[in-house]
Amino acid sequence: MSIETHYKNEVIGAVNTFIQMINQSDKWNPKGKGIIRNNWHYSIQSNNTFLAKLRINGFDEVLLFNKTEWNNLNANMLGNSKLKELYERLT
Repeated sequence: MSIETHYKNEVIGAVNTFIQMINQSDKWNPKGKGIIRNNWHYSIQSNNTFLAKLRINGFDEVLLFNKTEWNNLNANMLGNSKLKELYERLT
């Protein structure tokens, strides 16, 4: 496994973890469904930005993680400020 594949798996796992934590919180959308759809899509842009496209309460939202946030030895995706902000906003 390449190091980039390892980092990619780390960011995917962190996004999935935060989706699960948010969806298991006490808040639910008005239709009684999970806040964030479990199926989401990602792409890695030409500048190594990781783009995560989420469906939150029926609306598309994009999270962008620059290379230093996800493809870096010092990256801590579970401590990522963008994911923490998303959690705080939705719970």
